[in-house]
Amino acid sequence: MLYQSTNKHDTSKQLAKQERRHTRIRRQQSSESTILALNIYTGDLPLKAHHSLSANQSNNINLASYLGEHRDDPAIKNFIPKLKDHLLS
Repeated sequence: MLYQSTNKHDTSKQLAKQERRHTRIRRQQSSESTILALNIYTGDLPLKAHHSLSANQSNNINLASYLGEHRDDPAIKNFIPKLKDHLLS
């Protein structure tokens, strides 16, 4: 099965690489992390498990004053519309 997908040069190395790849895929498919990842896409996770917000507010930034202070920075151009587009899409 795997031999057919080699180029027949240094086949032992190619077969070992393919076998490692297949083993890794089988492990991922049987692990709980794969089930968790699938649940994220199907929407089966509770909202708190999907999003994580820090309870620590000691490093907060006032967005309006920050944008005002960095008005000449090219990265700030159209920042608010881009942020809204990102958050709402």
